[in-house]
Amino acid sequence: MSVRTAALHCPAELTFSGADDLTAIVTFTAASASSPGAVNTVTYDTATGAIHCDCAGAECGRDCWHIDHVAAADESPASVITAGFQ
Repeated sequence: MSVRTAALHCPAELTFSGADDLTAIVTFTAASASSPGAVNTVTYDTATGAIHCDCAGAECGRDCWHIDHVAAADESPASVITAGFQ
């Protein structure tokens, strides 16, 4: 996780939206900081490890704190993200 992410954002800013047992994809949402009232969606494929966010930063190839927090959560020993799929 980047130093900037750790300093400016916390995992509680992400909201668990759901998990699909058939596709092994977990979805989170977070309020947009750049577009008030908008919501960003982060998807995590637990089978491949791929994480995608539709926020403006990630769509332009910049660092994305949403992705940072999902990746850090999955690396934790007691990951809530993958617990349901193991």
